[in-house]
Amino acid sequence: MRGRLALWVGSVFVSVMLATSGLAVADQIGRTAGVIVNVGDGSFLSNVSITVLPAGPTAQSDLDGNYLISLPAGTYDFEFRAAGFMTQRVTGIVVKTEQTTVQDVAFNPENMQLGEVTVVAEAQKASEVALLAERRGAATVQDSIGAHEISKTTGSNASDLMQRVTGVSIVDNRFVYVRGLGERYSSTMLNGSVVPSTQPDKKVVSFDLFPASLLENIRTEKSYTPDQPGEFSAGLVKLETVDFPRNPTLKVSYGQGFDTSTTFKNNFLTYSGGKNDWWGSGVGSRSLPAGIPSQRLVRRGAFDTSGFTPEQLQQFGQAFSNTWDARSSEGLPEQKFSLVAGDTIGRFGLVFAVAKNNTYHQQREKRNLYVLGGDNQLNAKNSYDFDIGQATVRTGIVGNLAYQVSQNHRLIFRNFYTRDGADETRILEGANGDLARDIRDTRLRYTLEGVYSGQLSGEHLMPKLWNSMFEWRVTYSRSTLDEPDMRETVYDLDQATGEYTLFSDSQSGLRTFTDLNERIWDPAVDWTKFFTLGRLSGSFKIGASHRTRERDFDYRRFRFMFRNVRSLDLTLPAEQLFVPENIGPNGFEIREETRNTDHYEAKQITRAFYGMLDTNLGRRWRVIGGLRVENDTQNVRTFDLYKPDFPPVISRLNKTDPLPAASLIYRARMDMNLRVSISQTLNRPEFRELAPFEFTDVIGGYSAIGNPDLERTRVRNYDARWDWFPSSTELISVGFFKKDFENPIERVIQPTSSLRTTFVNAQGAANWGLEFDIRKGLAPLWAPLEPLSASVNYTLVDSNIEIGQQDLVVVTSLSRPLAGQSRHVLNGVLEFHHENRGSLARLLFNYRGRRISDVGALGVPDIFESGYPRLDALFSQPLGEGRQWGLKLSAENLLNHIHEYTQGGLPVRTYTTGRKFSVTLSYSFFGE
Repeated sequence: MRGRLALWVGSVFVSVMLATSGLAVADQIGRTAGVIVNVGDGSFLSNVSITVLPAGPTAQSDLDGNYLISLPAGTYDFEFRAAGFMTQRVTGIVVKTEQTTVQDVAFNPENMQLGEVTVVAEAQKASEVALLAERRGAATVQDSIGAHEISKTTGSNASDLMQRVTGVSIVDNRFVYVRGLGERYSSTMLNGSVVPSTQPDKKVVSFDLFPASLLENIRTEKSYTPDQPGEFSAGLVKLETVDFPRNPTLKVSYGQGFDTSTTFKNNFLTYSGGKNDWWGSGVGSRSLPAGIPSQRLVRRGAFDTSGFTPEQLQQFGQAFSNTWDARSSEGLPEQKFSLVAGDTIGRFGLVFAVAKNNTYHQQREKRNLYVLGGDNQLNAKNSYDFDIGQATVRTGIVGNLAYQVSQNHRLIFRNFYTRDGADETRILEGANGDLARDIRDTRLRYTLEGVYSGQLSGEHLMPKLWNSMFEWRVTYSRSTLDEPDMRETVYDLDQATGEYTLFSDSQSGLRTFTDLNERIWDPAVDWTKFFTLGRLSGSFKIGASHRTRERDFDYRRFRFMFRNVRSLDLTLPAEQLFVPENIGPNGFEIREETRNTDHYEAKQITRAFYGMLDTNLGRRWRVIGGLRVENDTQNVRTFDLYKPDFPPVISRLNKTDPLPAASLIYRARMDMNLRVSISQTLNRPEFRELAPFEFTDVIGGYSAIGNPDLERTRVRNYDARWDWFPSSTELISVGFFKKDFENPIERVIQPTSSLRTTFVNAQGAANWGLEFDIRKGLAPLWAPLEPLSASVNYTLVDSNIEIGQQDLVVVTSLSRPLAGQSRHVLNGVLEFHHENRGSLARLLFNYRGRRISDVGALGVPDIFESGYPRLDALFSQPLGEGRQWGLKLSAENLLNHIHEYTQGGLPVRTYTTGRKFSVTLSYSFFGE
């Protein structure tokens, strides 16, 4: 291991030395670029006239508020003018050779304040200025992370970034909880359209699927307006992919990571997979064998001739690959690569980006399952030690093309694709209470998740048509989940011999094949009329959408049954037992155990119409209000694949809901806002929650089954927030929120002989909390602290759910917090930035408090996940004369705190994830 570690460190050192020797090609021309934001409503301003003083070149901002001016190196003053807005002058803009100076501008409407505004340019702060200006003028309560902030975090995907947002916590390293509410209560959009889910059992988007390097902005909307989808409870997360560059861009980066629990250690669990696993394309080598028929594999009986003969079943069984056993190998370092390229050529804009990340992680866990004994004390039923090795390959691609028809008209074609291939090898060993002896369970599992989104959209500014804007988009999205050939074997311990023997269990000799496909067509139109009537100014907006969502789910179960195994040594490894000569009527015979609920088809059509008014009443008051009406039809058909005449289980929901919203914003000063809002939204059941499909993850553990009788949840939302912007890059904010739920959907344990959970509508629930956000430079405390800044955000959340008396026999308590809700969520950042050298160092702290992970039932208390602190560090440094090279060092999870779950004070699950250190080297061909 030491030799490999030395080689890894040496390669990093050589890369850094090569980087420091890079020299930029000198040129005398530089560029100034930026975006212009309307402080009044947070929108981006087009057709703003930009003049370089005293009599230099001029330019105009495009439909996105962007501008670009090429100038000889030097220091300049800029003047920005637009009808209805205050003239703004920015002095001291420094243009450097072969570099782009970013200067974003926050524009004030004339009816908010009179007079000309002059500001002094501050390098490296422009993106922060634009984001805070957008927040100040937004119609909603929102928090954003822009490209500049993304570049200053240690995370590699969207879930890593989201945990820095006020009031947001991450569950299972991929699912977003906003304001203490579960993942089902948060919606996700990509480039303005809903993202399909790859999860068969959750109403959720996996945020770890989205590489950070492909994202331009992440905006979390926490209050509702009628131009947003009605399924809005905790929040709406809007992901935006990399935008068209303001100047030619070509940047490549490569990095490696060291995981203290895995890298260069010889205990990484894996198995013999496919040759394309490294590329994240391992499905083909694990597909169902070509000779397996589409009908159920069962032995033909005396009175049932629909099955197969023993000879045919032997042939089918021998067609499956004989790969069952785990093996240990050396854990490899993480590898990550990204490329971003783009340019504007005439009227065409093009951007292409790709990111690839290979990670390897080994994790050991202890898990216990308890039951309530006769003395009302918890007794351990199962106690297992887990050893899990996972190799993940994540690939993302963005390809966008824009055509500027004219100054006021533009067409855009956006494409995004991400794929995540995860190869998991799991061994659990320990005491099983049902068998009254120890078992050893080995599972080999490969999953391939993919999301594609293609969108054609148009933006048309029409000054002669009542000064209005017409926008349209047509989006096609598709998500897939392939889980081919999951294999599992169970051995039990013979107390007499001390040897493990292959056990005939429902999960032993098991092979399953899962296929999920979900498609969304999402056309939408919006028309906005801008107006000014004396002291009144604002916009009126109407729109419509017709979203069609379809899903197909198929699950086939096969098991090698014990037929006549007396002559076999069942203590041998599985790959020595399931050899072709042992497959047949005198050994192990294949049989299909697919259930009549293992297949379902689902379709959801959501039609929506809305109208919204956004009005400034003079300088201080702003009113936003409107109504959205949604009609939603949802059909889930669960059927027996092999019995087409057998009646299917059908669940239908058809509801029309009016969804009103109103907001009031008071501008106490130009740098201070107070906003309040009230709205009605909803949350609908997920397809999986309606389909009676059952699945068990761990032997002796809980299975889950859907409920066709679920109803939608109605949510009343109340928000208030006070924002103070002491400077263009500073913020002090205090917010309050409250949500009342009618018929919230909860997961509970059924009172059956087996350990099975399902989904029910609870009677009601409430959720409320406080949010604090501070971003402040430290120079006012002491002048030498000028390079230092700090930001802290904290959320206090409380909730209560009311269970009906009819469910008391199942659920342990009638009143408790919502599952997954952390009472405390804290983020802190301490940043050092050297303006001249470009050096950046950051410490990032995150803490989320204790929360319920599983709801207790049948007298057994709730399972709690303990609070978890996390500390990350980052250092980045531009290198070379033209700063074309970049070096980024990061350290993640430095505290390596124990993850602990408890039930009634007893340990349920404990593990650590280890620390990770990485180095990334980048090169920009067109300068910094």
